[in-house]
Amino acid sequence: MKKLLTSIMMLLAPCFCLTSQAQTSELAGKIISVGSAATELETGVWYVLYNAATTSYALEGPGNTLGVTTQSPNGTDAQANAGYLVMLEETGSSNKYYLKSGLGNYYCNVTTSKNNGTAAEPLSKYAFAFGSFTTPGHWSIKSNNLYFLQSTNGTLKGASSKGSEGSDRDWAFRQVTFTDLSDLSGTAYVNYVLSNTNIVRLTSRRNSNVRLADNGTNTVGSPKNDNTFEQVWLLSKSGSGYTLRNANTARFLDDNNNFRDPSASATTIYIQLSPNNGANDAYINLSEKSDFSGLSCLNLGNDHTIQMVLSRRPRLRLEHLACRELHDGRGAGKPACPKWTL
Repeated sequence: MKKLLTSIMMLLAPCFCLTSQAQTSELAGKIISVGSAATELETGVWYVLYNAATTSYALEGPGNTLGVTTQSPNGTDAQANAGYLVMLEETGSSNKYYLKSGLGNYYCNVTTSKNNGTAAEPLSKYAFAFGSFTTPGHWSIKSNNLYFLQSTNGTLKGASSKGSEGSDRDWAFRQVTFTDLSDLSGTAYVNYVLSNTNIVRLTSRRNSNVRLADNGTNTVGSPKNDNTFEQVWLLSKSGSGYTLRNANTARFLDDNNNFRDPSASATTIYIQLSPNNGANDAYINLSEKSDFSGLSCLNLGNDHTIQMVLSRRPRLRLEHLACRELHDGRGAGKPACPKWTL
């Protein structure tokens, strides 16, 4: 168990690494909410840079790299996705600003062949100037008074001309607000849990005293117990689906024998919000099939057995655990993992 828990912490380490680089405490425990395009720009305010023509967001990645992605940061953990965030900082010159990312680094200058990533300290050549197109909220971004920031073919680089409104050089500074995790519920909460690598429990909707567990032999429905790792799973993205790895055995949830036989190797499982959820419900379907067709969803029966049932019915709920409180060998005075229940 110690080995797997160590690996869990290692897998989650990038989250904390990003946090250590961020130069603001406001990101701790926050969720990114992406709003509308700003028609006036301010210093000291968080934005995300979005190009509608290519449906792409500017993003600082590992190793001071700078690029674009079509994946939205909306509803994701601010610490883990600080590279999306950008703030204007004064340069001392009129209408020229530095672009500072949520990781505390500065956008460098761009050329027509590449961008130069980010740097820990600003230089005068890293200054950007902003011009407006006809429609408010549409901006050109000029680097070092030479080239215009452009999202093209999945890369971020410069262009010699401003381009037109609606082009790959037309940028929106979409305003960002932050939500506390404790304030999330329903669909927003499930989307947050599914958007990150998280430690979770899965509880039966039909019987809230039954959780999905790996007892060392099979995957089973087990009586609710906050002090066992048999019921704790590491949820990770896997292509268009997910993997669920048990904290007690290091085995993966697998669809073999109607989900009863776990696997030593990663197996992709598919998760969707239940179509029957009400406004504040956050139940999920878990299936072996990406289209959730036929008799493909996992169900925990009242008799603690795992059954296959018709899809598109609410079956399981998630509990997200704070990984910093997960530790081996809890003794007297060591609390169970704090959790947020859907």
